[in-house]
Amino acid sequence: MHSFLLIGSDPDLVKEVEKLSKKVKAQLTPFPLAKIEDVRALSRISRLSQDRPCAIYIKSIDEATIEAQNAFLKALEEPQDNLYYVLSATSSKKVLPTILSRCQVIRVKSKKLKVESEKVSEFLRLKTPEKLLFVDSIKKREEAVNFLDELISSWHQDLVKGNGDWVKNAQNLKKAVKVLNALYANGNVLLQLTNFVIRIS
Repeated sequence: MHSFLLIGSDPDLVKEVEKLSKKVKAQLTPFPLAKIEDVRALSRISRLSQDRPCAIYIKSIDEATIEAQNAFLKALEEPQDNLYYVLSATSSKKVLPTILSRCQVIRVKSKKLKVESEKVSEFLRLKTPEKLLFVDSIKKREEAVNFLDELISSWHQDLVKGNGDWVKNAQNLKKAVKVLNALYANGNVLLQLTNFVIRIS
């Protein structure tokens, strides 16, 4: 694999990017990529033969225009010897699915998200009445969004790895995304989470 996408927030990402470049034994070269003109400049560099491994670091690929991301696809599809691409993003939502499919996606969890991951594991072990009590304790919108983000990530990983009931995981994933969108649209936190628990039971 010559392309990596690290998803997380600073400063956690910076450390992981440096670790990754050392792992592939490549010199890290930051390169800004926001517009299609940047992609043209990058393509001129990427066509050059590399004597030593080089990792081109593109920070915040999720902030690049759709046109720039589409143009960048060609570089990912035709990797050069000794050339790696290390991309970073705060979220995968604004990254083209075609880019995601061509990268090894690494989710960088901050200490805060590790706590959320533990909460999700606990939630999934509970029975429905206990799940309702669990979501009743979530008062803030940000906390609810983080919880659902982690739950979606967990079910997505299960789908990719083929763990558990594939159909049920896919259905639950769809329901969780719907609730997350409702929360982003300013839906009532407790009402959305309560209905969600009932729907997945």
